[in-house]
Amino acid sequence: MKTINDNCDKQVLKVIRALKQWNQRPYRIGMPSYLIETMISDYYHSLFTTFGTSIISEYLDLEVIKVFEYLKNNIYHNVNDPKGIASNINTLSWDDKFSLQQRLATDWDKAKSARQYEQDDNHAASIKKWSEIFGENFPTYTG
Repeated sequence: MKTINDNCDKQVLKVIRALKQWNQRPYRIGMPSYLIETMISDYYHSLFTTFGTSIISEYLDLEVIKVFEYLKNNIYHNVNDPKGIASNINTLSWDDKFSLQQRLATDWDKAKSARQYEQDDNHAASIKKWSEIFGENFPTYTG
């Protein structure tokens, strides 16, 4: 994890923290913390090895959108344990994976909308949309 984080301008841990915060929201099923860390780590590792350079943005919102999409598209896949203790740490049931995929797809769409609101200079709507994703502890718009 340290190597991946270092290769990505020390931004990966920020993304992991954000997704763990997202995961704390009440929902039918959550992702195990280690699974979130590993899947995000795998995502950035694959990008780094493919492109040979850090292509991570300093803007957390852009990365959250990309990671939601990655998780949504890969929640059904096996996830190798980087510690080598288990062969597959994605032990969620099929129903739980389906439920998480639906949640990730919904929040991915909301995140894209929040980003579009920001680009349109509608910061109040953007913040409101992010709070739908991250919950009531997300900062409110005070503009």
